[in-house]
Amino acid sequence: MERYQTFSALIDALGGSAALAEIIGKPIGTASAMKTRNVIPPAYWQEIVQHAAAAGVRGVSHELLASLYATRRERAG
Repeated sequence: MERYQTFSALIDALGGSAALAEIIGKPIGTASAMKTRNVIPPAYWQEIVQHAAAAGVRGVSHELLASLYATRRERAG
């Protein structure tokens, strides 16, 4: 199973900022900022998990996203 170390790596696996923008229904600038800031806010996790499952992007779950979010907050801390 794939284990993503950062939100940025996950965004790349989903197809990049343009793909993320389409997945979450937001402008590409919003998705690009998420990649630059290395964060996907929890409000978008359901769409991410559903898209990843449908697209065959393995290892994407709410648990993974929560872990990445917690790790990011600890480092920012």
